[in-house]
Amino acid sequence: MAEIASVFGILGLIGAFIFPIDNFSYVAASIAANGVKAAKPAQLVVEAHHSTHGVFSSGGKKSTLTLPNLILDHHVHSITLGSGGRIVITYNTQDIDWGYVVVA
Repeated sequence: MAEIASVFGILGLIGAFIFPIDNFSYVAASIAANGVKAAKPAQLVVEAHHSTHGVFSSGGKKSTLTLPNLILDHHVHSITLGSGGRIVITYNTQDIDWGYVVVA
């Protein structure tokens, strides 16, 4: 069993050298995580509404549920309430160059 674990460990190290983690994945994951963190107060309001009334707010313009004043991240454009208690996070990443640089 230890031999198999050693083989997988060596293959993992070789794979890390061949396919290093690119900056794109790190930046995209960081932006998404910051958006989810910024939406946490909205999640608490939606959960409290569901706990009190037993249904999720319909969202949209007819909704009586108001979200708290949210602190938005640089790349989070807006956080709104959708139908069925869904929290919609809209991102703005226009300042990021998502193109790959090919090194020859």
